[in-house]
Amino acid sequence: MTAVNPLLSLFKEQLEAECKTLSDHHGLTERGHSLLYWYFNRLHDFMDADVEEVFCDGGGDLGIDALWIDDDELVHFYQFKNPQSIDKGIPTGDVDKVISGLGLILNRKHEAVANPDLKARLEELYQQVPNGYRIHFVSSGAGLAPEAKLKLDTFVTALKGRAADSFIEWDEQPIEILQERFYQHSLPAVKDPLRLDVPVTPYTQRSGIADCYLFSIPGNTLAELYAQHGEGLLQRNIRVDQRDTATNRSIVSAYFTAQATRAAGRGVA
Repeated sequence: MTAVNPLLSLFKEQLEAECKTLSDHHGLTERGHSLLYWYFNRLHDFMDADVEEVFCDGGGDLGIDALWIDDDELVHFYQFKNPQSIDKGIPTGDVDKVISGLGLILNRKHEAVANPDLKARLEELYQQVPNGYRIHFVSSGAGLAPEAKLKLDTFVTALKGRAADSFIEWDEQPIEILQERFYQHSLPAVKDPLRLDVPVTPYTQRSGIADCYLFSIPGNTLAELYAQHGEGLLQRNIRVDQRDTATNRSIVSAYFTAQATRAAGRGVA
């Protein structure tokens, strides 16, 4: 068995304590429900009423514990697992249930089997044309088995058809990701939107659980932003925790190559 990082074990204990408090406060009897409340309260700043709006777990949930349509009109389907053991992952059978349920939902064949909360969420979904779908598997233990990942890849590929690669995606958020997201969310950062005028439409790319936008802005604009927000502008840089990886080295190399090219163009030795 792989040794567990002691800091991760401490985070698991902290998470267990906070979930116990949520269970007592809301009268929750299912472990997964307390993790669901913790996730949206702590990582998305939801009020309790907001959590209740996305909650649809229970009999007839078709494997979907929560359904959230965000401000960008992306539809998020969630399944939560809150095992007592940090080593226990998400059962492949539960992934099968999600895949089957989504098949019914996307083909609008859920009416006879879905519970009232899920039906209400889906009625809201059917009133609009979403910009994409995200399927999330959240666990306070380990993640998905290779077989489950293969099944999800096959399911998503079949749904994409000719749509853009980012139209429908899945991800897993085991305890390591929850720990990272929790501490990143707790760091001082810029919470209000930064509005920038960019000359060219940003290039969009999906990286893990983040939507990334590549664009250029004048240096003086960046300097003004830094003067206004300080370190908060950098605290949630998604590349910082990647450290000395091949991608980060390529970014640094590209920067210095561009600097050398500009210098050569000006005749600077």
